[in-house]
Amino acid sequence: MRRYTEGIDEYAYRYFWQEIHGYLRRLQTENARFLDYGCGEGSVALRLWESGAREVYGIDISEGMIMRARARLPQVDFRVMNAEALDFPDEFFDLVAGIAILHHLDLRRAIPELYRVLKRGGVAVFCEPMGHNPFINLFRRLTPGARTPFEHPLRLVDLEYFQKYFKLEKKHFVLSILPLLPFRPLLGKNFRRLVQRSWNIDDALFRLCPFLKKYSWIVVLTFLKE
Repeated sequence: MRRYTEGIDEYAYRYFWQEIHGYLRRLQTENARFLDYGCGEGSVALRLWESGAREVYGIDISEGMIMRARARLPQVDFRVMNAEALDFPDEFFDLVAGIAILHHLDLRRAIPELYRVLKRGGVAVFCEPMGHNPFINLFRRLTPGARTPFEHPLRLVDLEYFQKYFKLEKKHFVLSILPLLPFRPLLGKNFRRLVQRSWNIDDALFRLCPFLKKYSWIVVLTFLKE
């Protein structure tokens, strides 16, 4: 699927980093603690470091990923760790960030842990797939080898659960371009222009018809611990 969808998530990632950089500007980054949650090879940690954060941690369940992350960015404290059972003190982090990690976890275990390690007034930002769009779900069923058997794209019931712990802000992305994905090879360079136009179309659709948000492909979630 990636060769068809590559690029259509750009607007979502821009917003994801806009949210993070907004909080970075409010924090004294030299004294704050940051966590790359489900870090993989440490791409989020790297960008946090480049943005001025100095006490940065990264966790992942994969020892191989952690080894690659350490080699890539030795300044960061990368640890092999289960995101559902974090080995950090209470109220330890000012900001937690992760890309496509929550939908791999048992949320009933992970979210209380995330709440526990985040400071009062702290923020967690995630970029995650949604699970309601029938077109995307069909593609998922047809390509089971492209994902792990336990992942579960987020549904509205999950967003409601998050609000039991956090003040939740959410912004949805990627809807109107989805019917054109099968035709991407035929559209060539025009596809890029159509993707960019779809950003404004989606914003208008979600504003005028909020019920369509559940059918978006991607959601950026901002959790505030009050």
